[in-house]
Amino acid sequence: MTLIREQLNSGVVEMIDESHEEECLPGTVHYIPHKEVVKEDRTTTKLRVVYDASARSRSEPSLNDCLLSGPALAPLIFDVLLGFRLHKVALIGDLEKAFLNIDIKPGERNF
Repeated sequence: MTLIREQLNSGVVEMIDESHEEECLPGTVHYIPHKEVVKEDRTTTKLRVVYDASARSRSEPSLNDCLLSGPALAPLIFDVLLGFRLHKVALIGDLEKAFLNIDIKPGERNF
């Protein structure tokens, strides 16, 4: 099964209904461009999909240009390393595909 098909089945992405797009005002429907990245030398993830919210169309700003950027939420590596010295036991984890688990209301998915 292809990666895109898996994402369709799990609800991460959805098919575009072109008839609905015609009902919207011009310039009000925006989709995030995506492309595949293939790395043949990898044993686990040879293909992954990269969504490019910084891509621009002819005269339109990118999605990233339109969003308010807040504070950096990723901790600095220095702070993380210092935190490991505070306790006897350290726990780490890897949330696979965590960024794909964001739910958007159906009425707002075209924006």
